[in-house]
Amino acid sequence: MDNVAIINAEDFSTSTQQKSKNTRGIRDPIYVNGDHHSDHEDNHEHHHHHDEDDEYIYTFSLKQMYIDALNLDWSKVLWDMVVAIVVLHSGAVYGLFLTITGQIKVFSMIFTVLMAIISGLGVTMGVHRLWSHRSYKASLPVRLALMGLNCVAFQQSILIWSQDHRVHHKWSDTDRDLTNSRRGFFFAHMGWKMYKTHPEVIKGRKMVNIDDLLSDPVVLFQHKYFPWISVPLAFILPTIIPYYCWNEDLLFSFVTCGLLRLTITHHVTNCINSVAHLYGYKPYDKTLHAHDHNVLGPLALGEGWHNYHHAFPRDYRASEMDGWCFNLTTKIIETLAKFGLTYDLVTVSDDIINKRAARTGNPDERRHPRREVAGSAQPSPQ
Repeated sequence: MDNVAIINAEDFSTSTQQKSKNTRGIRDPIYVNGDHHSDHEDNHEHHHHHDEDDEYIYTFSLKQMYIDALNLDWSKVLWDMVVAIVVLHSGAVYGLFLTITGQIKVFSMIFTVLMAIISGLGVTMGVHRLWSHRSYKASLPVRLALMGLNCVAFQQSILIWSQDHRVHHKWSDTDRDLTNSRRGFFFAHMGWKMYKTHPEVIKGRKMVNIDDLLSDPVVLFQHKYFPWISVPLAFILPTIIPYYCWNEDLLFSFVTCGLLRLTITHHVTNCINSVAHLYGYKPYDKTLHAHDHNVLGPLALGEGWHNYHHAFPRDYRASEMDGWCFNLTTKIIETLAKFGLTYDLVTVSDDIINKRAARTGNPDERRHPRREVAGSAQPSPQ
């Protein structure tokens, strides 16, 4: 590909200062006017002060989860979210039962899997790599499509998701991280959705630069109309397509193609926050809490090689893994680039990767050195 930009190590740690745009009418995201540090251009983790030792080893324990539950400040529990999550999972369990017992048509099963994958791309390729990290640029049709798929995934608006993700990278696994894995597996996985946001997270939101998001009309349109777009795309459309196209039972369609599919995609995303921050191996930087994970890598469409991603957050590939099965998101970005639909793909050179792994990582755990891709080694004209 001729439009791949090879960037130097210095480019990852460059900070920019920009004046905020007029943000009147955007109420949900938290931001401040004035100068900002552009955290999404960093090549390293910024850690907020904490009392724990830097070396943190988490051991999954049901006993510890029980102790954590006893010590929980129940006044901070968001009971409306608890009810919503219980209802969602109850419907998903019923949908899973219908699927296992063969009461769902084969077409509905296939449709559910396909919807899970394409909506997942709205997260991995869209809100994560395109909008949160700006690791590549996309044409308007691609951006609109990814915006729609992000609505199908039903994981907050692009604006809110990206803002929190930039905070996550800047202060990963600290009190300023919304999904802080130091607070335990369950909290990192989904407990954060049911608990009042830590004050440090709110402070972090005020400190990250989201000027690029606030100047993107696609992002602002989706944020303004998020409920009106997302509910039809995430629940109604996946329900009526099987009903009208191959006479699936309407309730069966809702709990499988709607609720079960949504629950699965949410848990896969949640696993990046929990599993990938607690288990796996660290080929590139052993000081980070993020891990590479062989199962989660392909399951999350290429997002589970998380130690690489936190070491090189702006690399559009998000790992050294190549191939449609192991890194579906990357292959789609590269395929669209051949037609000019994606461009200015940001990548880090093999030399920088090798030096970083040797300096801060565990080289023996680097199981998947990148293969050279023909035509991808030339930087785009500046």
